[in-house]
Amino acid sequence: MSRLRDGRARFAAIALVALFMLGVLACPVYGQDLSGQLSDAEAVVASAEAEVVEAEADVDPARAGYAAALRRAAPAKRAARSAARKAKVLRAAKVGRQQNAAAQVSRLEADHQNEVDEHDEQVSTGIGLAIAALVIGAIALGWEWFRASPPVAWLSKQSRAQAIGLSVFGGFALIVVGAALTGAVEAIGLALAVLGFALTVALLLAYYSAEVQGGKAKPLLKRERLPTWVTRAVAVVMLLLVLGGIGSAISAEGAGPAVVSAQLQQVAGGEVTAENRQLAAAEAKAAVLRTRASRLSAAESSARRAFARARHGLTRAEGRLIGTEGDVHRYTRQLAAITARETREAEEQEKIEAEEFEEAEEEELEGGSGGCDPNYVGACLDPTSYDYDCAGGSGDGPDYTGPVQVVGSDPYGLDADGDGYACEE
Repeated sequence: MSRLRDGRARFAAIALVALFMLGVLACPVYGQDLSGQLSDAEAVVASAEAEVVEAEADVDPARAGYAAALRRAAPAKRAARSAARKAKVLRAAKVGRQQNAAAQVSRLEADHQNEVDEHDEQVSTGIGLAIAALVIGAIALGWEWFRASPPVAWLSKQSRAQAIGLSVFGGFALIVVGAALTGAVEAIGLALAVLGFALTVALLLAYYSAEVQGGKAKPLLKRERLPTWVTRAVAVVMLLLVLGGIGSAISAEGAGPAVVSAQLQQVAGGEVTAENRQLAAAEAKAAVLRTRASRLSAAESSARRAFARARHGLTRAEGRLIGTEGDVHRYTRQLAAITARETREAEEQEKIEAEEFEEAEEEELEGGSGGCDPNYVGACLDPTSYDYDCAGGSGDGPDYTGPVQVVGSDPYGLDADGDGYACEE
């Protein structure tokens, strides 16, 4: 049993050694691949460094060009902005003066129109009052005729309520019509409005006088008729009103023409030549400076874009260099690890080979002194025997053995199927 265990341990050790040898054979290939990758990475690093140097060489001229374009464009921009502000101030001043002048012209024209309206109103009032006073005076002078007129006769045939209602309605209608008349016939409208009141009173007095004369009403002053002096006094008063109204219309101060100076009209209409020339010159100068600044600004923008592209190229090249340097460091570390592992494995292999050599020497010494054949475990085969066959088989000996495990070279040919076990039952 101890021999069987020793044989199995020896077999396991041999299998581990085989696996180790396969790993050792594979590692150099992997190491060779890493070496190639490291070489490629170092070449890429060199290329990236050259690209960085080239990008840095492009950045400096681009930066200088942008700075120069910026210096050239800055004064032109300032001059254009200053000219634009000056033109804007001149235009604002012109518009302000024009608006003020227009407001003054409008105010003068409004004042003149008010004067005209006041004159027309004074004339219309004087004429209207004169007309109304003339009609009322005529009625006063011809009172007897007015009392006997057909309207009064027809009104006297009506009842008192109807007579009063018709008189008031007629006067109100005259007032409404007079108020509706304006403009050129405003004087007639005023006369009709005044007569609306006067005729209503005259019709009611005439109606009352006819009632008293017919015995249908009692006289207030114990007289059937008005005294003659009353009607004459009313006529005189109306005549004075006529004269006063006509005098007021004649003496009404007429409105003079609107006094608007030519200079004010020119300012209001924006026709000031000197001011327009100054504004036009300022705007033309602003336009020229703006065009020049626009060209320089375009050059500045182009230089800025070129500088941005160069800086972007430098950043990209630096990033590529950093990445490739990282690859070089990684491959270097991996190669160092592989080298250390190979060294360690080689040392272990040397140690195993030394141990195997020592074991082989010990077994050889044991075999030479009548020990068991080291190629078989599970049974002790005499290494000095000429031949071994399986017990119970067809072999002719001279020596026979039972089941054994082949751990070596099988010099007796016992393991026919090569599975490591011989003389199986």
